[in-house]
Amino acid sequence: MWLTSIIGFGRSASGRTRRQRAPVKPRRSPPLSLEQLEERALPSNYSAATASDLMADINAANAAGGTNTMTLTAPSNSPYVVSGLVIANKDILSIIGNGDTIDANHGGRIFDVANGGSLMLKNVTLQNGLAFGSGTDAEGGAIYNEGTLDLNAVIVQGCVAQGTPGTNGGSTLGKITGNIGGIPGGPAAGGAIWSGGSLTLENGTLIQDNQALGGNGGPGGQFIAGSPGGNAFGGGVYIAGGTANLTGVTINNNSVLPGLGPGDSKGFGGGLYVASGKVNLTGDTLEGNAAGTDFGSSRNGTGGGMYLAAGTVNLCNDTVQNNFAYGGVPDIAIANQAKVFNC
Repeated sequence: MWLTSIIGFGRSASGRTRRQRAPVKPRRSPPLSLEQLEERALPSNYSAATASDLMADINAANAAGGTNTMTLTAPSNSPYVVSGLVIANKDILSIIGNGDTIDANHGGRIFDVANGGSLMLKNVTLQNGLAFGSGTDAEGGAIYNEGTLDLNAVIVQGCVAQGTPGTNGGSTLGKITGNIGGIPGGPAAGGAIWSGGSLTLENGTLIQDNQALGGNGGPGGQFIAGSPGGNAFGGGVYIAGGTANLTGVTINNNSVLPGLGPGDSKGFGGGLYVASGKVNLTGDTLEGNAAGTDFGSSRNGTGGGMYLAAGTVNLCNDTVQNNFAYGGVPDIAIANQAKVFNC
């Protein structure tokens, strides 16, 4: 018998040689992997009936981050007496009132909005805030904003930003008469609001009866004068930079008052001071604001209604009248660095 041995071949029923198929190897699936998703915080709703509730809810919203809404539920005749409220980075908080009042009782600034944080206030009154000290401690009596701030139908009143007093000029004998000694009084800015971020004031928001007060100079001594007083900027609102949109806002009866002392300290912008940024004012009223005073001692000021130091400012259908500045421009003072446009 003739035998043939051929690897990989066989015979079909017809006797023909056929090629056998190699076994098919199963495909391997790619290994599973987990994709890192963007961190997202779910919106949270809070209600606050007391000052303790308000503080606790803000702390909880700061910890949660994301979009949060708080409703004030205290009776309108029962104020929340509280200060030192901080809106942290990544907290987007809306506080909705029903004519409620947050009263700092001169115990400190009411709100700090951090860079990256956001605060919207609606139908609330803020009053009696105090920012006292040097540097940022003397800026924004009610609110210091480095993030995003929106006031909708809000009243801000009776708040003060005040610089520290200067130090004693000394009493050393033998000094030349009139020589100024000691550290000057500190400057102050933004009696109600200091903003270097994004600012929106709208829907009948009222800024009234707030003050920026420069610190008094220190007393002098024999043959040596005291230290000069500090300057004051923006009795109602101080815009340090960023953007600001004011629509249908009233800024009334605010004032800037430089500190007492020798030298040339001044008050700038009784109602509003713009240091930089892009600012739009539409249908706003600035009336009865004051820069400087001649009551008791002459302390000069300019821009009783507003002082535009720099930045780009668009004015459209605004009313700026009946403001006062001792020794300067009563309504709108404009420095060379400011770019001002009218619609």
